[in-house]
Amino acid sequence: MVSNDDTDAERKRVPGEPMILAGSTIGGEPGSFSVDFRLWDDDRTTSVELTGLVDTRSIFTHVPEDVLDELDVKKWQDRDFRQPDGSIQSRPVGLARIELEGETPWHVEVIFEPKGSTIVVGSIALTGAALAADAGSKRLVPGILTL
Repeated sequence: MVSNDDTDAERKRVPGEPMILAGSTIGGEPGSFSVDFRLWDDDRTTSVELTGLVDTRSIFTHVPEDVLDELDVKKWQDRDFRQPDGSIQSRPVGLARIELEGETPWHVEVIFEPKGSTIVVGSIALTGAALAADAGSKRLVPGILTL
């Protein structure tokens, strides 16, 4: 049974600790630091250690195509993405598993970017691990998941 009573959630909070939403950025600008993480193929048989820019302005995680091909990540659809200049670019999207801060790997949509592109860890990846970006201290911190 779902309740509108916040009592349990309030008891789990540390007094004076701010409520930080998972997938968000606090303490500075998004895209100001990088983290190490592991990316797995869908069935978790092959993985690679990567370093990616944490940018919560990006919904998806961006990985160069050659890295995703090495992991045998399948392209399952093309999606259109609006660029900062207003143009639309189509990119293939696939499904991989991401491991951040030692959390059990979970599924995340990855965008196939051209070889040599910047790796970006987007807000969906952070939300899946109940993490937020603390730009001030340049680290990932626990975040609160909302329904």
